[in-house]
Amino acid sequence: MRRYSLKKALEPYGIACALEEQWLSVFILLAAALALNIGQPLRLDDAAFMRMYAKDGPDLWIWAQEYWTTWSGRVLPHAVFVVLMNIGPGLVNLLNAIMQTACIYLAGMFVIRNSDKRRGLSWSVILMLLMGFFYLGTEQAVLEVSAFWKTAAVLYVWGYAAMLFALYPMLKLYLTGEDSPLPMWILSGGAAVYAAGFEQSGGFFAAMGLIFLLAAVIRTKTISKAAIAVWAVGTFFTFYFILSPGNFIRYSEEILFWFPNFGLLSGTDKLFLGISYTLRYCLTDLFVPVFVTAVGTFVIVCLKNRSLFIKASSFLPVAYYGLYHIKKVPFLYDYAFPDSVQGFTASNWAAVFFGIFHVFLLTVLLFMYIDDRLDPVTSAFYAGGLAESVIMGYTPTIIVSMSRCVFFCREILMVPMFYVVYKALCEAASFAQKISAERNVS
Repeated sequence: MRRYSLKKALEPYGIACALEEQWLSVFILLAAALALNIGQPLRLDDAAFMRMYAKDGPDLWIWAQEYWTTWSGRVLPHAVFVVLMNIGPGLVNLLNAIMQTACIYLAGMFVIRNSDKRRGLSWSVILMLLMGFFYLGTEQAVLEVSAFWKTAAVLYVWGYAAMLFALYPMLKLYLTGEDSPLPMWILSGGAAVYAAGFEQSGGFFAAMGLIFLLAAVIRTKTISKAAIAVWAVGTFFTFYFILSPGNFIRYSEEILFWFPNFGLLSGTDKLFLGISYTLRYCLTDLFVPVFVTAVGTFVIVCLKNRSLFIKASSFLPVAYYGLYHIKKVPFLYDYAFPDSVQGFTASNWAAVFFGIFHVFLLTVLLFMYIDDRLDPVTSAFYAGGLAESVIMGYTPTIIVSMSRCVFFCREILMVPMFYVVYKALCEAASFAQKISAERNVS
């Protein structure tokens, strides 16, 4: 029987060549982003940022000083936003479409980490799946206040793209021991500074960059001065922006407005609140990436024929997250709410214990058992994505802002989710070939 070739079938239409060169995939991503972004209206305080700059005239520095000292450390991304909005909201929509395309494409580069495999139909399918998850895996209401609300998009979307771009040369250094050329490190440094302007992207860059640098030293015995410099600059500016005077003023005002009892919570209470909220979101808004990652890990462990103990351990997260949607056992899922966090019960403690245990277990499995060698990338993206949400327990806006912050966490978690899916399919193909070869021999 003649073997069917998708590439040959598409050759008469010129599509196969486009697939090989990646242009068709990028065109589809950009076309979809443009269709969704062009014509997006102003939302909430988008118009306020236009008026701010108009009030202070052409001197952007005066506006930035006032913003820095009285409201927020997010002065860099919002200064860029203010300038662009005064050129025209349509320009912001266009750039937001490009940045959303960059988010998806860069996430794909962290999923398929071997550059030789980032071509052809399999690469295109991964990008299309990532695009579908980015736009369809999020509730429309949340998407509107994170990806399409311009004031937030320059933080959540642009910050995410800048963070991945800044991290990629470090990932390459860890995987291959190959240092990037100086122009790439300069661009990476600029992206790191922009990512530092938003707490979530800056914090994740600082933590993940350090992991990549240490892993590169251990795995390839490679030390890159440029990588250390980029990480140091990005980390410095992350803390510099976080410690702005405006952040402390806004923090006090938001306590009064959103969470008047927040000052009564101890450090432990806030940690418990962040953990409780995160674990609850793992069962709801973050359920798809968390559950698919758990299932994919279990499949990989079974196909790699790990020990019975490891197979049984890898099934526990699948059972834990899946059981919630079958039968809600109280002591397993009874997470505390903000108004009850100071008086949490034994059931609340038990739920947090079981939740943390399964997050830790899945992180260890991702680190040790899905690849032929230790995998700090996938495990750190998984644990780090959830840690981003836990930190919200230390902010008084955890209730009102959690959905937007979970959007950022979801985009981080799509990297380990699609990596284990891709890895599971590769393992399944290898397993099928092995069985076929054994049958031919017999």
